[in-house]
Amino acid sequence: PPPRDSSSGSESSGMLVGSESSGILVEPMSVVELSLFSEPLEPPTQANGGLEKANGGHEPRSRDEVLKAHGLWEGWGEHYDAIPLGPSKNLELPRYQQQDPHVVGFAAALSHVAFELRNERRHPPPKDEDLFIEALKLVVALDCPSGSPLGSRGAVLQSIYNCVNSNRRDSLGWQRALLKAGCARRLLELWRQSLPPDDAGPPAAFGEPPPYNDRYWVMAILGRMLGTSAESRADLLGQGVVDYILEGLRDHDDEVRECAICSLKGLVQHPEGREVVSYATLVECLG
Repeated sequence: PPPRDSSSGSESSGMLVGSESSGILVEPMSVVELSLFSEPLEPPTQANGGLEKANGGHEPRSRDEVLKAHGLWEGWGEHYDAIPLGPSKNLELPRYQQQDPHVVGFAAALSHVAFELRNERRHPPPKDEDLFIEALKLVVALDCPSGSPLGSRGAVLQSIYNCVNSNRRDSLGWQRALLKAGCARRLLELWRQSLPPDDAGPPAAFGEPPPYNDRYWVMAILGRMLGTSAESRADLLGQGVVDYILEGLRDHDDEVRECAICSLKGLVQHPEGREVVSYATLVECLG
């Protein structure tokens, strides 16, 4: 059929293509706007590095929160004040609150997960069951250091400290596993024991400082647990760890006394620590 006349008052819904005998009616092509991303490529930022109040009115306050909200590695906050996001666009980070280890002691913040291990899909966090198995092996090795691959009780204690002091993601899991394995109770017993001199491990090489004794490692482990985990703090305070710290302040070894001071400083950074350590005791010990 012939096309309708546009002057008849009604618009044509199509067009006739081809010769007069083909009679094929083709609909006109419409322009479709495609959205490749359901969200903006980059979240809106403000001058102070915080996100706009689009997520329940919450604004990240710390550097770690800002970087995590942007999908960036939190460790950058220890080295940079601004992160480039594109041409002429930087993510300004909040002011970095540097902690003085001489003031906070063992309550100093744990390190971030290593940059090469930040992808949790490729490097998933250790499972609680695996942590407990490894923690139990370490506790058993404290009684039989000669049968352990580490070789000495001092090396086993150092490994326990490394687990507690690992990073912000894994440390709490390690501490929970060590408490479940009875490590805290065994450490307090170890503090009371008089260890034979030959159990301190191999002698230091010429020109190197002597290895730390077992009391040093026990106090360092307990102090780091007190300063970094509320769960560990509650467990250790229930076992009377404050008395061991006060005893360590009177130890004849300078390194052990220094560990005890750091433990006390880290403990009083938290409200539950200030409840069990009086101001007079704190002044007497640190004065």
